[in-house]
Amino acid sequence: LLTAPDGAVFAVNASACRLFGWTAEEMIRGGRDVLVDSSDPQLAVALEEQTRTGSYQGPLTFIAKGGRRFPGEVSSVVFRDKDGNNRTSMTIRDITEKKRMETERLVLQEITLSLLANRDLREFLRQVHASISKVVFAENFFVALYNKATGLFEEAYNVDRFDAYFPPSKLEKSISKHVFRTGRPFLFYREVFEEMKVRGEVEQVGAPSPSWMGAPLNTASETIGVMVVQDYDLKDRYTRQDLNLFASIAAQVALAVEYVRTQEEVKRQLEEKNTL
Repeated sequence: LLTAPDGAVFAVNASACRLFGWTAEEMIRGGRDVLVDSSDPQLAVALEEQTRTGSYQGPLTFIAKGGRRFPGEVSSVVFRDKDGNNRTSMTIRDITEKKRMETERLVLQEITLSLLANRDLREFLRQVHASISKVVFAENFFVALYNKATGLFEEAYNVDRFDAYFPPSKLEKSISKHVFRTGRPFLFYREVFEEMKVRGEVEQVGAPSPSWMGAPLNTASETIGVMVVQDYDLKDRYTRQDLNLFASIAAQVALAVEYVRTQEEVKRQLEEKNTL
């Protein structure tokens, strides 16, 4: 971009048009106000540094056509044109993927630390829920564990707008049971679900949701439960990238459940020994 100190835009290249989704004419007409998020506190820092030193390199939040905000790295240099006017040359790079990868790394780190610090499974799952919410929509989230003795799935943790109570259930022909049975993560698509329904593999269980994502809790020897998030309002809320992260978190949850169960079994055996 070629801009002026007052935010006017004079020239835009093809890469900027692709990045923002605007035409060059729209960006020139709208100026800085339509391209940069004015609520970002870093904007004042960038402008002050650019005025003081003649350049700025660092983060800013930008706005693409349609209102989507995205994190960017900007490199700007102030110069004088042939008429003596101050102009700024700006190079902008979308760092959405970089920021997401960093957030995912921190989330996995948080969950690992929670796993080491917590002996209470429900508290650990509460912290998992809070961590997951930083990277995917998780307003509706549950973890169900399979009880071999009863053949039922039991709630270990559940926060849901519609299904607030999760009674012990076989979950027959539900998508959750499909995830448990196959031992593979599953990203819901309505078309795929309808095909599975026609084949008699699944049925609608619970409140319907246009976006659903589930992962099995796999230990080294077996699948012990499922972990699910869903959105009752928006379609295609989750991506394959979300599913991969969710499956990684589910693996850590499975480790936590296995550890707690082992501790409980050791405690039970000790109590039995002491009563003899």
